[in-house]
Amino acid sequence: GTIDSGYRGELKVLLINHDRDLDIMIKRGDRIAQLVIQRVEQVQFVESDTLDDTERGAGGYGSSGISSLPGNPATDASSDQSESDT
Repeated sequence: GTIDSGYRGELKVLLINHDRDLDIMIKRGDRIAQLVIQRVEQVQFVESDTLDDTERGAGGYGSSGISSLPGNPATDASSDQSESDT
């Protein structure tokens, strides 16, 4: 789960053994959980009636920097078309 930055209480971990045939012994000092600390930016949004034009515009998904993927019919067809036009 996510722990809010304002929380000051003790952190607890709930463990459930779903194996009816195998008992598990957890001893003091056993590593049973992991804490990942991550910065959360506190932002304020400003509403705008207009937006400047961009190169991408309303062009959908952004680019991964790959012009085409091998074996992808959608990208292979467009590259075949452009090669036949030359």
